[in-house]
Amino acid sequence: MSYTLKYLFTAEFADGTSYRQTPDDTPRIADHGSSFTDLSSRVADIVSFSLSSVADAAQVLSVDLRDGSFTINGLRFPAQTPHGIPFQLVYFRQVTRSLVSGSSEESIHVSYHIGWRTAVTGCIYQQTVSVE
Repeated sequence: MSYTLKYLFTAEFADGTSYRQTPDDTPRIADHGSSFTDLSSRVADIVSFSLSSVADAAQVLSVDLRDGSFTINGLRFPAQTPHGIPFQLVYFRQVTRSLVSGSSEESIHVSYHIGWRTAVTGCIYQQTVSVE
């Protein structure tokens, strides 16, 4: 990875345990991959997933997979879906690399996305929030 993470994730599981991403994004359980690789066998057990700013601890985005709600810097936004439906975690980083014309310099822009995906009467719905 050729950039510094601005946000680190924390996954909270149904059994009350949690997992926090390492600043260098290396796994603590798996032999290779990223910190998220460590979650691969327990994704279905995640009840809450948060992104916390490295620079400002008060800047936190989270999604509650029990009810689909989002919390952004302490403000809760409820999901507009029927109650009792299962939510699956959506998490990804979008990395855009741009070369500066006439030089060997590269600019890197990273956005972080969290949210959920679900199916209601055969239709797939997805809601995400992002931060840069």
